[in-house]
Amino acid sequence: MPRPVLAAIAERSLRTGAYAVVTVSGLASILWTPRTIADVLGAGTATVWGIFLLLGGALCMFASITERYLIEHPAILLVVAGLCLYLVALWEITLNGELSRLTQTAVITAYALHLLARHVQLRRLAGALTPKGG
Repeated sequence: MPRPVLAAIAERSLRTGAYAVVTVSGLASILWTPRTIADVLGAGTATVWGIFLLLGGALCMFASITERYLIEHPAILLVVAGLCLYLVALWEITLNGELSRLTQTAVITAYALHLLARHVQLRRLAGALTPKGG
């Protein structure tokens, strides 16, 4: 196999793995909602955060496995929405003096920004693949 093919397989496998972990984290946050997060967001919003991660992660994982990037493109926004809800709580906790949470907060912020960059990348690709009306 030529190197570009191996690189493509590795990239897709890593992306699929990341989305699988997001899916698991969504399920875990629904089943075992962290008290500190629920105390900031409220129980209902904490459940919504988990649903966004579970659904968005599962859709993105499916899209990555099947190479259906037009599904991944909007589904990423569900993951980002879930991360943003989580980040509201994390940043509030961190800025209220729990500086031991700064590493976790910064890493989740970086991942959310990375997913937004992936969304923009797929939007550009979708624009290139979508037939122009006219």
